[in-house]
Amino acid sequence: MRQYAVKATVKLILFFTDIPFQFVEATRGGGYVLKIQGYTFFKMNKNANYWYCSQRVYKKCRAKVRINSSYTEIIVGYLEHTHPPRVIHSPNEFSNKR
Repeated sequence: MRQYAVKATVKLILFFTDIPFQFVEATRGGGYVLKIQGYTFFKMNKNANYWYCSQRVYKKCRAKVRINSSYTEIIVGYLEHTHPPRVIHSPNEFSNKR
């Protein structure tokens, strides 16, 4: 009788209501990037509120978040990154913190 090893992949989906984030003016292409805990995210589709890690292609990072339609809070997210955060400083940062 053969035995097979089964590799299970579990995605960690977290629900957030009070995690601070900022929108930072993008240096290329106009628009904004989302900054959470030092990591940056970009919006792939203009019709959806899903934001993906900026290192999605280069570092094969699967981190992503979904923001509510008024851009005031994160609804759901997967924030496990495959890399350390990049240091980005911009004079045009603004955040959801009041």
